[in-house]
Amino acid sequence: MKNKKALQALICICIATGLALTTHIYAAESMKPILELMRSITAQGDSSVDPSTYQPIVIFSAYATAFMMIGFLVFLYYHTQHLLLAKSKLIKVLFVTCILFGFKGDLIRQPIMNFILMYTTGFNNAFLYVILDNIDKWLANFFLAICLVYLCPVKIKS
Repeated sequence: MKNKKALQALICICIATGLALTTHIYAAESMKPILELMRSITAQGDSSVDPSTYQPIVIFSAYATAFMMIGFLVFLYYHTQHLLLAKSKLIKVLFVTCILFGFKGDLIRQPIMNFILMYTTGFNNAFLYVILDNIDKWLANFFLAICLVYLCPVKIKS
């Protein structure tokens, strides 16, 4: 029984890492042309973001470090999932997504700070830019929450 839960946790980590990081990478790459166009239209079109593609070592390092972080999240979720008061898995996904956003600062703090910074420097369409710039993080966290809720082994049966 213990080996089955360990295998299920490992599968959850692998799928969650692959899905969350791949979503983040592809969504970020899909938004690049739009964000670059928005940067070029504004007076502050000069950007420090390098649009070049990532080298293989960067991709490998991203997946390796994400695997470790998601392993930690699976461990935490396994030991705390019984504390979520919701019975519906969809509601649990939404709770976990909000917890991940809050933990990482991706829902409120970072987008607000980016908006304020861009707005005060005269960036056109700062609000839309911040939304498009954060879609990759929001989707990745949502898919990570889905993997945690649906794939993580259950410690305490309800």
